Amino acid sequence: MDTTDAGDLARHAELIDHETGVRDTVDQILAGAIDYVGDAVHATVTTTRERHHVVLGSSSALAAEAARSQFEAGQGPVLDAFAEDTWLRSGDVTLDPRWPRWGPRAAELGLRSVLMMQLLAHRRPVGALTLYAEEADVFADLNKIDLALLFAGHAGTGLSATRVIEGLEIAVSSRQAIGMAQGILLERFNLDPAGAWSVLRRLSTTSNRKVNDIAEEIVRTRKIPEIRASGRPAP
Repeated sequence: MDTTDAGDLARHAELIDHETGVRDTVDQILAGAIDYVGDAVHATVTTTRERHHVVLGSSSALAAEAARSQFEAGQGPVLDAFAEDTWLRSGDVTLDPRWPRWGPRAAELGLRSVLMMQLLAHRRPVGALTLYAEEADVFADLNKIDLALLFAGHAGTGLSATRVIEGLEIAVSSRQAIGMAQGILLERFNLDPAGAWSVLRRLSTTSNRKVNDIAEEIVRTRKIPEIRASGRPAP
């Protein structure tokens, strides 16, 4: 890696690390990948949630469709990212025997070359960065692949950190909502804190919803789901 490459990598890593929200971090990863790696004209960041593949962000509508078409076909570089490959490339996806169902769809989208890299944090995949090009044999330079893998390493760490931060913020917000909902129950039904928590748990169980969702509804509407006219929670 020459001095220019190192400087560019440091600049993009700093931009990624500066973000604290997942969406902004993903946007920086996408923009940085296309700028730093070069050659690619489309990019996506994908991950899995509850065993489902989702697109966290894309550089274009075409890139998003490229990812979604892989989900529909049940095959493609994005899906391979969460199987066993830490990275892979294809010089011509339309002829690649690994993806016979997705290849024709990629051709319809005008895509030929692809470079997929896992986004790792603590050696565990947190997502995948996939670069697409409209010409064949674009990602053939091993030096550029090395640069892309270095970038993906920084991107994975940054994405993991922002997801942790965002998760903590959501957890704090949920605790606040639960506390406020307990306060409403305390006042309305003359319950103690343990009794208010028991009501929230019962409402969660009977409605098959999360406790924090029930709490947020109570705070928002000032109404208690499944409450009898007598003023006591339904059994």
